[in-house]
Amino acid sequence: MRSELTQERVNELKRLIDNQLRSKDVYSQIRSVLSTFLNENQDVDQTSEEHVLQSLRDRGVLEQIVSSLNTRGDKALVQNSFNPATIMASSKTAKRFLHVKLLGGKAFLDFDEKNKYDKLFACLQFHNHRYKTTIQHCTSTPQFDDDFLIPLDHPQLVDSSDVNLLQLNEQIHIIVLKQDDEGRCSYVGGNTLEWRKVFKKGVIILSVELGGGIDIKIPKGIIDVRLELLPRPSPIPENEIVTQLNIEREREAHADREFYKYSKQWYEEFKQIRESHGARLVKLYAEMETGVTRAVTAFVNPLRAERLISSPAEASRFVSLIGFEQNSSALNSSKEVWWSLHTFLSKSKGDIEDHSLLLCSLLLGFKMDAYVCVGTDNKGAKLWVMTRDDQNITFWNSAAGSRHAQNSDTHQYKSIGCVFNHEAFYANIQRTDSISDCSFDLENEQMWKGMSRMKLSLVKRANLISLCPSTFNAAQIEMNCESQLRRLFEDYRKDLSLGSTWDNNMSYLLSTALYAYETSAISQIASSSLLSDFNQMIKNDVPEGHTFKGFPIQLNHCASKRIFSACLRHRSFVEIIECTGDKVRFGLRCKVVVYPEEVMAVWIMVAVKFRSIKN
Repeated sequence: MRSELTQERVNELKRLIDNQLRSKDVYSQIRSVLSTFLNENQDVDQTSEEHVLQSLRDRGVLEQIVSSLNTRGDKALVQNSFNPATIMASSKTAKRFLHVKLLGGKAFLDFDEKNKYDKLFACLQFHNHRYKTTIQHCTSTPQFDDDFLIPLDHPQLVDSSDVNLLQLNEQIHIIVLKQDDEGRCSYVGGNTLEWRKVFKKGVIILSVELGGGIDIKIPKGIIDVRLELLPRPSPIPENEIVTQLNIEREREAHADREFYKYSKQWYEEFKQIRESHGARLVKLYAEMETGVTRAVTAFVNPLRAERLISSPAEASRFVSLIGFEQNSSALNSSKEVWWSLHTFLSKSKGDIEDHSLLLCSLLLGFKMDAYVCVGTDNKGAKLWVMTRDDQNITFWNSAAGSRHAQNSDTHQYKSIGCVFNHEAFYANIQRTDSISDCSFDLENEQMWKGMSRMKLSLVKRANLISLCPSTFNAAQIEMNCESQLRRLFEDYRKDLSLGSTWDNNMSYLLSTALYAYETSAISQIASSSLLSDFNQMIKNDVPEGHTFKGFPIQLNHCASKRIFSACLRHRSFVEIIECTGDKVRFGLRCKVVVYPEEVMAVWIMVAVKFRSIKN
């Protein structure tokens, strides 16, 4: 269902778009990019730069650029790669672009007009380029009509000739997510799109059937997609395209068969070493959301966060703030789904394996010797991350954001079955699989049975992916959250026939404590200096004979009603909100720390100072 806009509103939006493009000098930047295209590709149908520019405007490309420049940071608009600066940088290596136009959805049978509050949006990924559509109403025929311009600048390409592009074996990943009225996302369906069929005529329309997840065999909807290669290629006969795709499929199938045969023999040898090995958690394969089964090493790929994350500790904090969602099946179940990093990041929630795979990829990006561990804790099967250095073995709890030494009593890991990363897999063959008694000298063949790295190279790796920078305005979120929480706080006390008087100065002082808490969460070192300053400030602010009480809480969202409900589950907060006495003054402060992928740490502190009255 399209949004209802008056013609006056449409004209106003067009005027704003034109002003934004001119103010940012975007027109001249695009002309420069297109000039490069035309100078190097004389066989383009239309050689007028103004004609091609008008064509881009008609397709909505310029509107998407305006969206990427939007200073309000509207999350519903295209993220990351689609902006003039990126296109200019990409044009140095990418002489060709793939124009992707969504033509709408159909057969989304799970949705009807009754879904008043839920929304739908689609996410696309190609190599390290990621895009997001505008948000649509949940209907059986969502009106996706977004444009994306994908630079074909893959590092595998020597140049952007048609011959080399045809051999670029990487597909476009498309997923559709549902979003509720509080911003929580759930997976609807997804698929991969083989874009190279566009070489037949230079433009093609395809229908992408969405499936995947737990109910892999049940179609969830269809999206029609128009692909156009810019500049237009010389037509390639269909039989050449089919031949190339068949060669790749046969090559991948042969590699999969060879690795499967090797892994089966390898596992039989592992079980023969000791009778008890058959009961150890050695996970060789996992099922992807697309229904394809891959070796677990395929799910890990070194990920550099560039300037978005500055340290391994910050990476651990970022991963821990991503929402937790329990899979519907156990770790050793054949129905378990390991989500791709693109889907996990887009829906911003997942199970422990999703967190562990992402954290391991980030730590590998920092050149750490990192592995995903498969074992047990005191609740059952579990995944976590391990890093090794010259002196220490460190376990990383990806969901909690904590680190522990191997022999520390602060972690709850009990046994270890195997460890792996993107290029290595080791199974534990020591007499005991108990964490406390195990050696992690992985290269010792008397303790760990490793797979051949040459055989592991047969496994097709997960696609590279980039992290999207946050578009959130932290200060604005803080002010909005505080305003809404104050109203909820006042309404609660009003129901108790109590008034609420706010002390803005005390509220301001609470910022120091919240900053100390977030700093401590990253470094895991108590910010004693900051907290000492805070204690002194409160001591100076609270009059003699008065009592001060404070309650801090940390969440990963800013939904005020959910925050307030979470606070009410804590006795300390209830004591504050129901406080009575003389000169009762309340303080409230919100601190939002933004991370990539619209992930954020939301700290709330509520405080009260009062003089108690003795009965």
